Amino acid sequence: AAARDVDIPRGRGRGPAATRDVDIPTGRPSAVDEPAPSLAALRRALARLSPRRREAATRGGSRRRRGIEPRPRCHADQFAWLRPRKGGAGPPKCVEDKVVGFDVAPTALWGAVKETNTPGLTWSRDWPALFRLPGVTPVVYARTNQIKLAMAQRHGRVFFKECGELKTVAAHQRACYQKRKEKINEPMAIDGRDLAHQAQRYGEGWKKVLERVANAAGRKPFVLYYEALQADAKKELTRLFAHVGLRSPRTVAKSSSMKITSDDLRPSIASFVKVRREVAAISPGLAAQLADTSRAVFKTIYLAGNRTASFAKLEAE
Repeated sequence: AAARDVDIPRGRGRGPAATRDVDIPTGRPSAVDEPAPSLAALRRALARLSPRRREAATRGGSRRRRGIEPRPRCHADQFAWLRPRKGGAGPPKCVEDKVVGFDVAPTALWGAVKETNTPGLTWSRDWPALFRLPGVTPVVYARTNQIKLAMAQRHGRVFFKECGELKTVAAHQRACYQKRKEKINEPMAIDGRDLAHQAQRYGEGWKKVLERVANAAGRKPFVLYYEALQADAKKELTRLFAHVGLRSPRTVAKSSSMKITSDDLRPSIASFVKVRREVAAISPGLAAQLADTSRAVFKTIYLAGNRTASFAKLEAE
């Protein structure tokens, strides 16, 4: 989100501010009941890293030693200017003339680790102050295929277990994936009912985030779709730019993040037909998401108890 550009609350995952490129890693809603890795698990993963990589993972030290300043990251303590009683000289540098991604729950994965412990912005005070600044447009970055979102989370656990990493962005993360991809890509034994219920919790999370943003901003947010970016990034970014009154981007959209879960989930799931039958018994709509291989945008949000919501009704026109 920028003081004069675009505010993008994302789901879990933390991303750098983008200066000229739009750098938006995959998001997940925050209001889900899926447990994050425990502090002990994170510490064990860090302990397996070399001293150099451990320092880079916790403080970005290797970049500083080479004299390279990391991209600016906005932390909640830099947002004192949103709170009049604390004063402040204006927006921090990390949001000036930039498109910046914000996490609706920045402590979701790393909050227990001292080096990255950042308090979240509050929905009652901070988000309304940010969203209602002149020139700020609320944007939610959403992955609509709830089943693939749930599978990506499970696949991410496998990657974390094998490599001690949460992302495949840096060279060493990619190298670990290439070295262990046979193990990482082994078909998983999945209970279709558990998968469907997890997907429904993600649906509840998207509904809650969209409603909270609308309430905080006083208007519905624009929704930027993960699947649309996968299919045609320039077209989806052009739609975003048009919404905020900017010209179409002239740069080529790209990401250094490697996608490790196939769009076709059949190779990822052992007993795929059985799992599809179990998912369909709970929600035929989620079964369609399980079978999808086309990167389709699903505008229906599937909730527990055979309830549904709609992105179309919760997003700006």
